[in-house]
Amino acid sequence: MSWNYKFLPAINLHVKDRIQEADADRQRSTAESLLLRLETMPGQILADEVGMGKTFVALAVAVSVALQDKDQRPVVIMIPPGLKEKWPKDLGVFLERCLDEKSRAKVRWGIAGSNVEFLKLLDDDPAHRKNIIFLTHSALTRSLTDKWLKLAIIQRALYRRKDERIPKMYNRLNRFGSQIFGLQGRKNNNENLILDLLEKDTSKWKKILIQNGLLDEGADDPVPAQIIDILYKDLSGQDFNKLLEVLYENLPAKNLGDVKSRIKDFRYYFNEEVKTIWGLCLTRITHSIPLLVMDEAHHLKNGKTNIARLFYEAESDEDINDGQLHAVFERMLFLTATPFQLGHHELCNVLDRFKGINWQNALAAGLTPEWYGNDLLELRKLLDSTQEAAVRFDQAWGQLNPNDLVINEHQFDDVEQWWLALQGIEKEGVSPVIHSVRERYDALFSKMKLAESHLRKYVLRHMREREFTGEYKGVMRRFVFPGSAINNDSFKNSEGLQVGNGSLLPFLLAARLSSLNPEARPVFAEGLASSYEAFLYTRKKSWDIDPIDMDDDHELIRPINNGEAEWYLKEIETLISTDGKADQHPKLSATVNKVIDLWSKGEKVLVFCHYLATGDSLRLAVSRAIRNWIDEKASQILGCSREKAEEELTHIGSRFDEGYRMRTLFDDKLRPIIHEYDDLKEYTDQIMGVILRYFRTPAFLTRYFPLGVQDDENVLLDKAFEQQDASGLSLLKMIRNFLSFLAIKCGEEERKKYLQALSSIQTGEIRIGSAETGNVLPNVRLVNGSTIMETRQNLMLTFNTPFYPDILIATSVMSEGVDLHLNCRHIIHHDLCWNPSTLEQRTGRIDRIGAKAEQCSKPIHIYHPYVAATQDEKMYSVVMDRERWFNILMGENYKEDLESTDKLAERVPLPEVIVKELAFKLEVTPPQSSHFKK
Repeated sequence: MSWNYKFLPAINLHVKDRIQEADADRQRSTAESLLLRLETMPGQILADEVGMGKTFVALAVAVSVALQDKDQRPVVIMIPPGLKEKWPKDLGVFLERCLDEKSRAKVRWGIAGSNVEFLKLLDDDPAHRKNIIFLTHSALTRSLTDKWLKLAIIQRALYRRKDERIPKMYNRLNRFGSQIFGLQGRKNNNENLILDLLEKDTSKWKKILIQNGLLDEGADDPVPAQIIDILYKDLSGQDFNKLLEVLYENLPAKNLGDVKSRIKDFRYYFNEEVKTIWGLCLTRITHSIPLLVMDEAHHLKNGKTNIARLFYEAESDEDINDGQLHAVFERMLFLTATPFQLGHHELCNVLDRFKGINWQNALAAGLTPEWYGNDLLELRKLLDSTQEAAVRFDQAWGQLNPNDLVINEHQFDDVEQWWLALQGIEKEGVSPVIHSVRERYDALFSKMKLAESHLRKYVLRHMREREFTGEYKGVMRRFVFPGSAINNDSFKNSEGLQVGNGSLLPFLLAARLSSLNPEARPVFAEGLASSYEAFLYTRKKSWDIDPIDMDDDHELIRPINNGEAEWYLKEIETLISTDGKADQHPKLSATVNKVIDLWSKGEKVLVFCHYLATGDSLRLAVSRAIRNWIDEKASQILGCSREKAEEELTHIGSRFDEGYRMRTLFDDKLRPIIHEYDDLKEYTDQIMGVILRYFRTPAFLTRYFPLGVQDDENVLLDKAFEQQDASGLSLLKMIRNFLSFLAIKCGEEERKKYLQALSSIQTGEIRIGSAETGNVLPNVRLVNGSTIMETRQNLMLTFNTPFYPDILIATSVMSEGVDLHLNCRHIIHHDLCWNPSTLEQRTGRIDRIGAKAEQCSKPIHIYHPYVAATQDEKMYSVVMDRERWFNILMGENYKEDLESTDKLAERVPLPEVIVKELAFKLEVTPPQSSHFKK
């Protein structure tokens, strides 16, 4: 039977006010093209840029296949463990908003976090089987922990054994089974439970366990039928001999002495033997599943990792995890936003996983593993040739210097204009350096087009438009403000942040030390450029025990450790410990000032940094600055002391208490708006409580409420609702957008999670650290690796609303798989990272479909503050230029030591026009041209 699934007509990807029609049309065309391509290809990579809706496209493909499969087989979606809440949430929205009621009722989904859970879901009868299964990346590489399956293996080991010790084994297992399998304290009162199970067929275990309160009525069978078949039909008694010896020799006989210790020893030996038997079972499991969707597929680039080995055929029974997914799926769809940040060999390694499909089915479409292997080999050769040409072009371009940007004796300052003007000049009329650049560019262009034509078979990629589409066409989507432009949003100023005289000496010493060690990466200089606290952190920490919190792309870089370096580092430490106040640091103070400026105008701000110490410092500094702004603003408007102003703000907030006229007016204005949405009526009191908690805080009152104005309370309340932020959205409009989001764009479960998070978020001051540190305000929050997952999830949700927090400071833990775009269009990359794709991933948190920028037709503002005349400025120059080269030199690696950085920083930047000309164009094509022939 051939693989033939069409886009399901019941799917409508246009979600009102969430996905614009243009985006919905692109997503539908993409899904249709993927389904058509998969008819004649083993797999596809969907590689749209960050924030362009790959998830919804993949769900459209998955649901189309799941609901049209004649055998009612499931589609499996493999996801990183960190996204096991996000994907089901998105599926819930997809089902409610993109699928008609009849089709929606047919979709049943489940999550598997282990291979046993996965097998149990597959083992259900077709009428009740889940047709969408989310499987975490680590699920199939985990050891067997399921107690009922372990007991089933013991039952099989004892099966039909003619040994006088067998009855004793049953008695011992019955006596100590509860301790062995962790059943103490459970609801069951059956002292002979283990014996009852061992003496019954496993098909009857579910009923017994339900009767004893150990399983719910709707639970799956405790042991998958296919595993039982393998245990009894595929494995022989000899396969269990070692396990029997473990039972005979290590299972306690009497409840005497140190039983706990003996049971612990038994578990160790028992689990070791079970691991072997479980491996034998896994290598014999067979399934036929129509489609695998694999998120974050770049994790497959290394064939030696556990997850990649799942797709290889196991070479022996000892390879427990190898090959579990080999020949299981008929087709594969991989998702990744950064395919070309991989080396071209790594990209081919990802494509190599398609060899693990079930080729028996593919034969009907004329596909063979031999053909695919040869075709992939041809692609490797083309990409090899392209990479060689790219390296030669890079070398030629590296020979250019600003003095070479001359045409007909006219010196160009703008490399973009120079390159465009050069196109009209004969090759013979230029210098040898420029001639070499042009010659190698032409060679690279032809090579890339050849590789592109072959790559289009397997990779589909859309690049985000640089302008808004639809009614806002012509408005730039992003503005980037480098260096000191953070101070005034000026495009004319491209200089770095200046170091004040009082702070100059530490940076001069850092520069001197860097120059003395040009072969090393100056981590201390990068830390100093981030914050004084980050530098001190690198000095005081134990490098062997407590790795510094830096970007995830690199291994730990140890600081220089010699006598001369130590003198410099101690001098810097002494200077910044005595004179270096946080608010005097050139970059930290600029970031804080920009955050306060935007916040005071009603805007939310997302700040990314690498260092834990910098994050802590930013949070404290921003909190102090907000507190100061509130006190100063309120006292100025009210014409009183700060103490009196604080009292007045508390008094105004109390007027929203139950029984006051202001509260009645507040209710009268908002309740009718909430009741405009039928889906929100049952949540009215909860939503009112959320808005009220935010409304009465000093941070809100000083920004929105007309302080000092003597007027009717109804008028005052109207003025507060009419107050606009810097994006031109009134407070009432933001609240309406939020209500529309809850009612129209959220699924039921997602709606509950948002309201639960908003109801629990703290609106009073938060105590952190020691008593000397003091309290911080709740509208500025910090998320790093030490933030517990529940708090992290709640902050992610609430930042995505008009309410607290207003400012989110984050490290790399918030850079992937997180939506922060609905109420924020300002991001500050306080610290750079060497990999440009990491910066793009972080910007992608607020540049997504349905972002605030789209709602108000105002650009996303991206700030890259850097300190002038330091390692920070060199790093900025290198990273920004390499961002363009990343589109040409696939998976480029380069050194990060000072000497290499200096050379790269001096290069002529690559023009954007060249990037556009050379970049692979892999966007969706009309369906009829997507049907590739072999």
